[in-house]
Amino acid sequence: APGSPYDSLFAGLVMFGRPRTGDAGMGAVGFVHLDAALPDAERLLSDYIAALTEGLGDFPVVLPTETLPWLEAKKALAAAQDAEIGRQKIKWAFLRTGYADDQIDTLYDYLDSEDHSNGSSLVALQSHGGRINAVAPDATASAQRSAVMGAFFMNTWQNPELDDPNVDWMRRLFRDLHAKTGGVPVPGERYDGCYINFPDVDAADPRWNTSEVPWQQLYYQGNADRLRAVKAKWDALGVFRHTLAIGDQD
Repeated sequence: APGSPYDSLFAGLVMFGRPRTGDAGMGAVGFVHLDAALPDAERLLSDYIAALTEGLGDFPVVLPTETLPWLEAKKALAAAQDAEIGRQKIKWAFLRTGYADDQIDTLYDYLDSEDHSNGSSLVALQSHGGRINAVAPDATASAQRSAVMGAFFMNTWQNPELDDPNVDWMRRLFRDLHAKTGGVPVPGERYDGCYINFPDVDAADPRWNTSEVPWQQLYYQGNADRLRAVKAKWDALGVFRHTLAIGDQD
């Protein structure tokens, strides 16, 4: 929440799927960035790590804490993801609460499955909120102002001939995870919609979005009409467009 001693924290839990070949199993990596200038930064970080690893015994390996300039820390986080290149299918959901037990089971089953030929599959839960949630939903184009986490879904592979099984795996995972809301994170008690930085054409496809909630509502909620007006004024010729672009065609 805004004003929390943790409102400078950015953390994530990255859960990796089982490769189709080889002996490697599933794994997970947690990371956390916190403002080192806070007067009790070390205690806050220690308490966070203790809460994250509670009940896991000696299983997690906790690496030493590093203190870095902000830019260097962000560059290091980005560099850790540079291996995720190739052909990809990506999705995103804003969460207002944690996943229910049956959803956790669904995540486990899909990440543990071997019915896709991924080079790298993962689901990352990332912290969200703080001062972001102090802004009114209609103050900007971004209406998602009540989420506490973002869920990032990514499947990566290299061979174009394997597009169909890999895209299908990701579609089924996302659909089954949100089965109670029509296959998508419909804004409401549990979810706050989707993130347009990861535009997903499936949101506009009734085969994968059976919620009867239009994709514009998932991404922009009550701001869609104002965005259409802006689009009509400043891009009347439709120069800037993509499959999920706001405009007359939607």
